[in-house]
Amino acid sequence: MWTASILLLTVILETCCTFVTPSYKASWFYQLAGNNDLMSHECLQHSNYYCLSYWSGERQKNRTSRPSDYFTMWELANQYYKSLNWFYLQADLASDPIDDCCAFQVAHYVAKGQLQGFSPSEFLAQLSDYSEANKHLSSLSLRYYPDLCLNVIEQIEFGSNTTHLIVVQMGGAELDLEKATVLLSSDGSHVHIVGYSAREVIQNLTYRWFKVNYICKDHPEVCEPDFEDDFVRLRM
Repeated sequence: MWTASILLLTVILETCCTFVTPSYKASWFYQLAGNNDLMSHECLQHSNYYCLSYWSGERQKNRTSRPSDYFTMWELANQYYKSLNWFYLQADLASDPIDDCCAFQVAHYVAKGQLQGFSPSEFLAQLSDYSEANKHLSSLSLRYYPDLCLNVIEQIEFGSNTTHLIVVQMGGAELDLEKATVLLSSDGSHVHIVGYSAREVIQNLTYRWFKVNYICKDHPEVCEPDFEDDFVRLRM
């Protein structure tokens, strides 16, 4: 059974899971497409599945920032932002709308990459890292729908060196964490039941499952040729 405050839940993973300690901490944060709020709706304008909100990691080295970093990152972002689903998701909130590329992506790099010692190419390599090792469920943003008795996942974070799961309530009704936690397709036609307890959610919502059922469906080029077989096997 989950125990929670209204806005924040921490579940210690040591009770059910053993993780390999990675060489450094990193996090990949994803917004799911849908019509639940402005950000999910904005994501839906670009993808039926997900958008990469941000990546963050520990400082790696004392690299000196270079004047060319800004222009190099702009060029790389312009080339790869669509294949990464790396879109600006607050256009509806901005007084001065930002184009899809590349001011947001460059600002992201400066804040989360350049200041941590990553060159533009090293930062892009982190964003495009689809390897499955050392990626564990780190946080979930949920919205509870009383009429459906469901906690719907809207945002997902996978992190390395994770020792706990954080759950954040997304507005509306107070979460009822004894009810099912689910993923909804962007059109609301399919429901994936992730679990009825912290243990089930942690065990079922792996990065492998998310990659096969979301990333590979949007970008099969980054996945194994037989990923469709995995989709059938892993689908809940």
